[in-house]
Amino acid sequence: MNDRRDRDRGTEEREEEVRRQAETDRRAMELKEAWRQRRPQEDKEKTPRRGAS
Repeated sequence: MNDRRDRDRGTEEREEEVRRQAETDRRAMELKEAWRQRRPQEDKEKTPRRGAS
């Protein structure tokens, strides 16, 4: 319907949003990794669920 017009108009906004989201995800992964390294015993007791968000 308005899809093509929205795509043309909002492409830059969407790309910016994707970049922001990627940066947030990267930071979250770094925090998670740092947290895991600080608490190694817990990881050995229970395996982290991969792919569970």
